[in-house]
Amino acid sequence: MKNMILLSLICALLIVSGTAFSQSGKFNFAIQTGYYGDQNDSQNQLTSLKDPLSIGFQLRYHINQDVALQLANESLQGNAYQNAKEELNLQTSLSALFYPVQVWKFSPYISYGLSMSQLLDHNRANTKNNLNYLTGVGTDFLVTNRLFYSFGARFFSDGLDYLGWGTSLSMGFRF
Repeated sequence: MKNMILLSLICALLIVSGTAFSQSGKFNFAIQTGYYGDQNDSQNQLTSLKDPLSIGFQLRYHINQDVALQLANESLQGNAYQNAKEELNLQTSLSALFYPVQVWKFSPYISYGLSMSQLLDHNRANTKNNLNYLTGVGTDFLVTNRLFYSFGARFFSDGLDYLGWGTSLSMGFRF
């Protein structure tokens, strides 16, 4: 509950301060929620959580109208498959986003990047780090010149095997 109140306050602050943002800004900041599903059974799973939900943020820098770099960080929440104990799972990704076309207020994109996950299993108190590739597609929907919504789907691989997929829904501001 505290996290939701804090996120609401941050969003309200960004909306109120939005009038100070430049319409031609190159940076975007967004609050992101997501879902991860269809994981394989290998040792390199994205997470050992059952149907995990995530919350986090993303920061984008638009190099030009067609290319952006995105740094995203999210925390996954859920119950572990085997012992129904909680696990701390942090996902950090760095991606290049390519915007091939803009249609009305939609800006579809293709993304490629790297994702690092850090899993801390509270039962065994050990940490596992994974570095994976990600490929994704998505679209930004411009509500105003500064406010946008974004939906994306990502597919994760360790270079040899498919590891799973994730989706995200974001609300952000350009500044």
